[in-house]
Amino acid sequence: VVDRNDFVLATSVPLASLYADAYFIRDPTDAAHRLHSVFPHLDPVKLAADLASDRRFVWIERHLSPEQQEQVHQLYLPGVSFAKEYRRIYPQGSLASHVLGHVDADGNGLAGVELAMNADLVDESAPGPLALSIDVTIQHALEAELAQGIEEFRAKAGSGVVLDSLTGEVLALASAPTFDANRPVPGDQERYFNRPVSGVYELGSVFKILNSAIALETNIATHDMPVDARKPLKIGKHVIKDFHAKNRVLTVSEVFKYSSNIGSTRLALDFGKDQQQAYFEKFGLMDRSSIELREAARPLTPSRWGDITTATLSYGYGLSVSPLQLAEAIIPVVNGGLKMEASLLKGGRTKNPERVLSPETSYHVRNMMRMVVEEGTGKRADVPGIGVIGKTGTAERAGRRGYAERELISSFVGAFPAAAPRYV
Repeated sequence: VVDRNDFVLATSVPLASLYADAYFIRDPTDAAHRLHSVFPHLDPVKLAADLASDRRFVWIERHLSPEQQEQVHQLYLPGVSFAKEYRRIYPQGSLASHVLGHVDADGNGLAGVELAMNADLVDESAPGPLALSIDVTIQHALEAELAQGIEEFRAKAGSGVVLDSLTGEVLALASAPTFDANRPVPGDQERYFNRPVSGVYELGSVFKILNSAIALETNIATHDMPVDARKPLKIGKHVIKDFHAKNRVLTVSEVFKYSSNIGSTRLALDFGKDQQQAYFEKFGLMDRSSIELREAARPLTPSRWGDITTATLSYGYGLSVSPLQLAEAIIPVVNGGLKMEASLLKGGRTKNPERVLSPETSYHVRNMMRMVVEEGTGKRADVPGIGVIGKTGTAERAGRRGYAERELISSFVGAFPAAAPRYV
């Protein structure tokens, strides 16, 4: 497996493995103790019992080092032989581990690309290596930034993804904590869990990107139309407030810039639940991501879709999606309106992209996202000369007893360069 620039990410190297034909073992106890001198971790009692059986094939040790192979040669044990096997190694260590996944002792894929594309990887007639869309330089940068952010804010975990908005190619995808498939740690599910692909979360105000796009696309609003955000909004028993209330009439652009829940709710109620659901389906938020990985999770969708659900969905509560899905959904918002399927294959796989939004809607939402980075909550994302656009989001983590105020999921969705975003 190689990245888009032919850096080797995973390969198989030939190694000797040791087995015995018990029929030819003259003294099982002696043979077991002599083999134990080379492989101290083996149980000599169990090994002696295996060698005393009538089995014609008994695995002793897999994937020997050259030194171990020579030591076994020096034992001169009849009935003990070597078999040529292959061991999977990952030259970049833990880099892109959740993309690549890992294999079992026989080289069969258990997760990631190793599982999803196992048939291609074991096909000896394949013309060459499997080329992924991943760029190791971007992957390394993403993993480094993610690790730094987790350390700085003492976070439990994190995830990140970089997509090409013109092709849907996944240029980098990271989950932390991570693991090194060269040194597997069985049972450590925390490290093996692929958060950006398998985890689903309510992601908060980053959904206002989509809410604003739907409002503009359905023509219930223009970017400079006034929206009343002077006081909290009551829907049934629920009261919707603004975290940093401006207590005044805002334009649609200001609703986005100041991340007004009240204004977002008014827009969502105007275009209604039917349009909201239809566009969420177009954005790909109502089903699992199109990425090739089998572990891609299905979203947790609303069981009932009334006014309060329509309201909370406008600011990112009530629908749990994977971070990858959200990044996919943002692609048409920033690239001029064309939906692209996320893919780990070099070149992508979207041949005839579906138009989800008009270029005009994309243009206006990009301008709103630029305002957030220039003047709003996303100032720390600004990079001189690049023109980053984006939206911040903070959501309380849902638990069995409601939302945990002190357990937050913080996120940022960005794209650049602003004039014609290539990367999400």
